[in-house]
Amino acid sequence: MSSSEIKDISRRFYAAKLLRQGKTYQEVNTVMGMSQGTINKINFKTKGSRIIPDLI
Repeated sequence: MSSSEIKDISRRFYAAKLLRQGKTYQEVNTVMGMSQGTINKINFKTKGSRIIPDLI
């Protein structure tokens, strides 16, 4: 993986962590600077995952 890909994945994991902590899309957007579309994808793809809580 390139350093850019690693940075992108780590940002997405951090956004997933914020969402699991109960932060709103707007709060994640403010902290991370991600679009709400990206945040929605992260939320949808990690919701209900058994692995994600162990990773974050």
